[in-house]
Amino acid sequence: MSFVDVLAVEPVTATTFAAERSRTARPRAPSAPKASSGRSAAAAPAAAAAAPGAVAVALALAGCSWGSGETAQDDETVARVVDGDTLDLEGGDRVRLVQIDTPELREGECYGDEAARALAELLPPGTPVRLEADPGLDGVDRYGRLLRYVHRDGTNVNLELVLRGAASVWFFEGDRGRYADELLEAARSAQAAGRGLWGACPGTRLDPERAVETR
Repeated sequence: MSFVDVLAVEPVTATTFAAERSRTARPRAPSAPKASSGRSAAAAPAAAAAAPGAVAVALALAGCSWGSGETAQDDETVARVVDGDTLDLEGGDRVRLVQIDTPELREGECYGDEAARALAELLPPGTPVRLEADPGLDGVDRYGRLLRYVHRDGTNVNLELVLRGAASVWFFEGDRGRYADELLEAARSAQAAGRGLWGACPGTRLDPERAVETR
């Protein structure tokens, strides 16, 4: 089945998926911030006794920062697509779309070519995009690639690829980012409908803790 045929069977977008999910989903409680690598908790009482006013202000400001839910975002332009989950920017940086995984293009895995074409269709050269870093995940991988969610015209491209079945989810080392629930639900939806790699490579397992292995 070709990539175009897959889309024709069941057109679905990240925008419509997110809208339907938000209509029925229960609100989620905010996650707790990661522990600081600075002073230990044992030192806090002493500091509070020495300067209670200053500590109270500092804690209040820290609490506001944690609760804001803001993430770093940058406007960039796509230079080229490398494979199904990687692209280069005109500024020279390479971006690995975070929390998802596609079949390897260079190793000739099932649906590798189709996944790359799916990303190229969504993000052709010259496309303006907004990159979103996730404060709960690493910002750069060991290869120096930026780990980001990529948005185009309000569409979360990471989520769109999973919805189309062009990518699966991969929570590297078990780390779940801010869109983890939506991504996992989208992957299950695509698998159930046999979209993309789930129909073309029927032996593939959905395992969020591992890189996708198409069969």
